[in-house]
Amino acid sequence: MRSMCRAFAVGATLSLVMLVFAGPALGAHKPGHHKPKADTVYLNGNIYTVDKHFNRAQAMAVQGDRFLAVGKNKDVQKYIGRDTTIINLKGKTVFPGLWDAHLHFSGVGSSRQILDLNGLSKEAIVAKVKAAADAAQPDEWIQGGGWNQTLWDPPVMPTAADLDAVSPNNPVRLGRTDGHATWVNSVVLGMSTIPAPGVATPGGEIFRYPDGTPTGVFVDTAQSFAKSAPPSTESQVHQSYLLAQDYLFSLGNTSVCDMGAAVSHIDRMKTMYEAGEMKIRVNEYVTYGSGPTFYDQPASERIGLFGNRYTINGIKISIDGALGSYGAYLMEPYSDRTDGWRGSIRVGNPYYDASGNVTTTPDIPQIVEHIAPIYEEAVKHGFQVASHAIGDATNRAVLGIAEKVERDLPKLTRDPRFRDEHAQIVAVEDIPRFAQLHVIPSMQAQHATQDLTMAESRVGPVRILGAYAWRSFIDSGSVIADGSDASVEVPNPWWGLFSAVTRINKNGYNNGEPWYPQQCMTREEALRSFTIWSAYAAFATDKRGSIENDKLADFVIVGYPQAGEDYMTMPAWDIWQMQSNMTVVGGETVYTAPGFDILQ
Repeated sequence: MRSMCRAFAVGATLSLVMLVFAGPALGAHKPGHHKPKADTVYLNGNIYTVDKHFNRAQAMAVQGDRFLAVGKNKDVQKYIGRDTTIINLKGKTVFPGLWDAHLHFSGVGSSRQILDLNGLSKEAIVAKVKAAADAAQPDEWIQGGGWNQTLWDPPVMPTAADLDAVSPNNPVRLGRTDGHATWVNSVVLGMSTIPAPGVATPGGEIFRYPDGTPTGVFVDTAQSFAKSAPPSTESQVHQSYLLAQDYLFSLGNTSVCDMGAAVSHIDRMKTMYEAGEMKIRVNEYVTYGSGPTFYDQPASERIGLFGNRYTINGIKISIDGALGSYGAYLMEPYSDRTDGWRGSIRVGNPYYDASGNVTTTPDIPQIVEHIAPIYEEAVKHGFQVASHAIGDATNRAVLGIAEKVERDLPKLTRDPRFRDEHAQIVAVEDIPRFAQLHVIPSMQAQHATQDLTMAESRVGPVRILGAYAWRSFIDSGSVIADGSDASVEVPNPWWGLFSAVTRINKNGYNNGEPWYPQQCMTREEALRSFTIWSAYAAFATDKRGSIENDKLADFVIVGYPQAGEDYMTMPAWDIWQMQSNMTVVGGETVYTAPGFDILQ
């Protein structure tokens, strides 16, 4: 029988406490005032409000796009009028709308238009490419994404030769699961302009054979040297955005933080909102180079647009790469490489060593000095900064930047609420500094249960103790904004909840055992991380993240794998099989699962 995280066995006492429904309707109107009538009243539910006290409620009333009242049946029934629709939930569970705190919206859509390579062996990928090549027109590009060499046997980087065997004539370009590496065939190599061996590629790496010939794998900034496929047509991009929204709604996501958006993407999104095609709530974090385009725009043109559905108020900086492709920047060399490689810094180049020569291994003070001005400029304009930081050196640099900004700009009138995206490999002694400096660890639970196949080999048994360290962060005073990093992982919040609570990979990696289970979240913490804590990380707790009076009526009717189950007491193994039976945004049903009837 599987060993259990401490969060698995949630005692009956906690369950009973949570079932003591809140007193009079939470946020009910004052006595003596005429009570407005609801458009819809939901009764007899098992409603997780995820409010401050994690109360549960029996009923909720919705008027327009807001919750009018939440609490006991008898109190919420007072908001029923002649035209109110009454729905008997018959014990169904309701969660606040789930929030993916870190994904790439355009990538979610485009990934549904190319070969899906997630979780496949190299042999299966090559077979999939062969099928595509056999059906392709001459010179047609074959594209895919999701390969992960750490799942293969042996777990080594692929080569162009692997693809040449099945696609000798059509160009093939395949993205790694983390988006930080690209695998191409020789047709693409022949189209590409690649630096000679020995020429530095700051912020990236080109894998080469001993004679200097490129193998066909390009990492981080070096991916730009591999010839790209022709851009998608406007029609294809438009369709991909609709696919992304439909997919996210089907999984119960009502809000997302979209990381690294380009100006063209934002223009396209605005057009789709204006046309009524976009309904999901999106907080955009633009590429840091695009930040100045928006800095001088008034808040009325950027925040809460289209009925509180679209906000542009942050920048994204990708400071280093990913662990699986050796791009994460570490203080000491990778444990499973013999060449002294420490990863790469992608921002602030060029850096120089003490002799004045360009270096690809800057020290942490250098990184702080080079990148802090980007933070300070954003903060002065009221923008939040979200920094991709995976390696322990990069994470220490982010903390140093936060300290420097606080020192340089002591009279800030607004909490900068810096976000550390991933906070993946962190020196144990640095973990308490996140709460002390008010830096939010924005983490992805699924990363831990996917990376367990390679993370410890990359960093060794000591550094791994500060890796994916959710419990340590929470115990030191941090809140965690959870997400998927889609299309790196599937944007399935139920899989995220399962990973957070169990640290088990649902596909059986690590023999199906919890990986460093002392870092598990409790079930309450996990649900908060996908709701109210994600809202906090985006300055949105006044309108979203919980089911409370006058907040936006975003919620999910939960489906369980077994009848009669409840999130707080169900077997932990079943959590990943939960689903959204109905997704509602602003009181409007935007998704209903096949075969589900809210009235049944």
